[in-house]
Amino acid sequence: MRYYVHVSKSVADDLASLPVAEKRFFQLLLKRLGQKMVSHIQKNKLSGQVLNIRSGHLRTKTFFNQTNSYSIDVDNAAKYAAIHELGGDIYPKKAKALRFKIGDQWVITKHVKMPKRPFIKPGVEEIINSPVAMKIFNGVFNKVMREGGWK
Repeated sequence: MRYYVHVSKSVADDLASLPVAEKRFFQLLLKRLGQKMVSHIQKNKLSGQVLNIRSGHLRTKTFFNQTNSYSIDVDNAAKYAAIHELGGDIYPKKAKALRFKIGDQWVITKHVKMPKRPFIKPGVEEIINSPVAMKIFNGVFNKVMREGGWK
């Protein structure tokens, strides 16, 4: 389950023309933003706000990649992350029915409809729209503007 965060092509073109020092600075700030997103998802969304902790597997499998100089993707490598994020229908693959336990009782059914319980997208959007993200990006733009603006 992956959520992409990237700048538009025109902004990427503008950023590509920056001196090397400013590019590195922007990349570092983007990395810090990715770290903040993952931390927020792990500490909030996967610790009771959206999903409760059972094994901690979803939390440990949440990570980000800096895919290029101007974008990151926030991802979760758990094979069941997508069904939680997007919701959907679960059918048995090999057996005639699904069998699972709820509390002390076993349930046997041919189909389960999982509701959406998004944790990646809202976590990313909360950080992007937070004062922390604005402070990070304002710092980049202010530095660039002080040094002569976009070239």
